[in-house]
Amino acid sequence: QSWLQHPSTCQILIKCDILPTNGRICDERTRGSKMGGKWSQKESASNMLEQVTYEIADFPILSREWVLEGKDRGEVPWHWHSQVEFLYVEKGEITCYINTSSIVLRENEGIFINSKESHSILRNVGIGCIKTILLPVEFVFGTDNYFYKECIKPIAHQEQYQYIRLTSERDWQKDILSEMEKLRCYCDKNIAKKMSSIIFSVCRIWEKLANFRQEIPVTDPSQVRSPSQIRLQQMLAFIRRHYSEPITLGDIAGAANISQSEAARCFKKNLDVTPFNYLILYRLEVAKAMLQSSETSITEIAMQCGFESVSYFDRVFRKYYWLTPKEFRGNMDLYS
Repeated sequence: QSWLQHPSTCQILIKCDILPTNGRICDERTRGSKMGGKWSQKESASNMLEQVTYEIADFPILSREWVLEGKDRGEVPWHWHSQVEFLYVEKGEITCYINTSSIVLRENEGIFINSKESHSILRNVGIGCIKTILLPVEFVFGTDNYFYKECIKPIAHQEQYQYIRLTSERDWQKDILSEMEKLRCYCDKNIAKKMSSIIFSVCRIWEKLANFRQEIPVTDPSQVRSPSQIRLQQMLAFIRRHYSEPITLGDIAGAANISQSEAARCFKKNLDVTPFNYLILYRLEVAKAMLQSSETSITEIAMQCGFESVSYFDRVFRKYYWLTPKEFRGNMDLYS
């Protein structure tokens, strides 16, 4: 279980927080207006969570697709966000890591990931195709109403429900998976013309979760976020904010008010990677996203992503992606 986290939760095309030690190519396809939104790289200074911007600000829902492939094992790096997430495996087999838990998901299975829970995804078999829906718990109706109090609040933000695995073995879970697929279709077509259908599907999902929550396994108290994980989140957030600048181990440790040795232990224990390797891999993922989505020169990308020279950027990029930045940009059809 050696992984490098590709900062894949990053927004536009990016990933987010964890990095494995063998590079893998992971392609996130976010459909902008068709998919209901896009990632932004803004972060909240108060809680250090990624913030998502939506095409329709007053109708906050984001649909996206991850394609995990490559010579090694594709991966969505560690990340977290204030939105809840409904994830569906369309193809392949994956392992979803949520805090200290690991859950294997096969084709046509899914999972609900609660708000603010750190999670990462690793492909197990074949090319992995994952579809997800993100939305805030106050979606459409807000929090001052009967539906929120009876159907959403008992599930959302509750640490005993960090995640809920969904399969076709139980009818109510099968119904939720069906509604998730409907949501994807609605968002993929035209959100503005499918608002009522989207609202109905979201309500159906929350209603099912609430009605059958007695059947939902609760998270073992030992699996709840530890102080080490909280510190790690603070350090990962610092890296995401300052990756373009010169960063030392002392800077990273200072973000969590701990010693450098303790910072190294946090990364090793939770991610099995050093802080420096994580930083490099995060920079690489940001650079890869820029190569995919912009015409910025390779030299400028290297500088903006914190690499000390173009030659070093070229060498490290090749190490993890088996291609130089120029070759990667010239073969975009292979990754889109």
